[in-house]
Amino acid sequence: MSKRSEQTTGLPKRPTPKSDKETGESAKRSSRLLGEYRTRHEREAAMQRLILTVVGIVGAIAILLVAFALINDQILAPRQAVANVNGDTITVGEFERRVRLERTLLNEQLTNAYYTYLSFGASESDAQQALTQNSYTSNIISEMQVPDQLGNRVLNDMIDDTLIRQQAEALGVSVSDEKVQERIQQFFGYDPNAGLFTATPSPSPTVSPTPFITATPSPVPTETSTPTTTPTPEITETPSVTPQATATATSTPDAATREATFNSTRDDFFQYVTTTSQLNDGDVQAYFAAQALREAVMEQVTADMSHTATYANIRHILVATEAEAQDVLEALQSGEPFASLAAAVSTDTSNAGNGGELGWQPLSVYVTPFADAARDAEIGTFVGPVETEFGYHILQVRAREEREMDQSDFEQAQARAFQDWLDGLRADESQSIQTFDTWIDNVPTDPPLGLRALS
Repeated sequence: MSKRSEQTTGLPKRPTPKSDKETGESAKRSSRLLGEYRTRHEREAAMQRLILTVVGIVGAIAILLVAFALINDQILAPRQAVANVNGDTITVGEFERRVRLERTLLNEQLTNAYYTYLSFGASESDAQQALTQNSYTSNIISEMQVPDQLGNRVLNDMIDDTLIRQQAEALGVSVSDEKVQERIQQFFGYDPNAGLFTATPSPSPTVSPTPFITATPSPVPTETSTPTTTPTPEITETPSVTPQATATATSTPDAATREATFNSTRDDFFQYVTTTSQLNDGDVQAYFAAQALREAVMEQVTADMSHTATYANIRHILVATEAEAQDVLEALQSGEPFASLAAAVSTDTSNAGNGGELGWQPLSVYVTPFADAARDAEIGTFVGPVETEFGYHILQVRAREEREMDQSDFEQAQARAFQDWLDGLRADESQSIQTFDTWIDNVPTDPPLGLRALS
């Protein structure tokens, strides 16, 4: 079979038509070479889309950063630990709420003291000056002005509260709601059974470092800087319409009136605290519950404590250095009058003017080194130098005897014995107590130092 021959005409062949694919690729190559033409409107629209895309990305990143900051501030940071006590964690959030509550309560104590001074006829300026001169209220002012000082004390209190709660469980001690309410009544100075409703009393002023014990000494969890001098602040009144009981009453109201006054004042004060401190009633109730539990455990721990104590009639001279104290001792042994030396060199200004006399006191009211020296001293001899937190003492015991303590002295001795028990508990190696520096950067400064205006 022969092949079919193709007919030729001698003319050029017709070009083979290109496929659609080849045509499209050619067009793309041409547009890349020649540049695709776009109208001005198209170019502006493209630019706007690019800008919106960039803005959207930046906005999304900003939202993520804000969300992370909120999550960190509201969720993560408050859950960080400031201390751990035998496995129980004290968190930043709990610590911050307690500091705010303490600041509010300290302002209230200043307010009560201020209006107490006014009730005794002091002018407003004199009352404010008295707050800075009274050792108790000036310490409050110092704590309010130095956040680390207050934060350090609050952290120790919270550690103590946690230890007390743990020991209460071990001892089988608990407090009823009735006991908590009694503690609240005590805070407001209200006795439903007797007496008048009065404002929380301010402690009697003391202006010198007589070696008496402090009410609630506590060890320091971490080193913090504490100012050696406290500036005299100008305390301004903060507006408020919350009523408060005054320090004196002109007549004795009946029980129903006193109860109604207490209920009104308590409710108004709780509202003031929760508004000022950003807390709720539960936080305030928990604070007073901890105070009530502390008191219940103290009664259990000191149940066998004797009401008899050693009393001593003591005089002393306090100086700053051991060398100065040694010079005082040598001068006394050489025949210098005790009273003259006390007036000349003693830094305890509360009694330097009367010969350094401390009078009759139970030894339990003094700090331990001073009390131990007075307990062991031979009557009439000069003893020292005795170092305490206040400086160096030269003391002389004029007389010493066993006495039955009155209620006030017993309560002071009981508080001291309980604090010694608590200090021993903290020092016990079986107790695991850790503190963390996170508290230093999380000490609230609100509410600010200020007196609450009373209606």
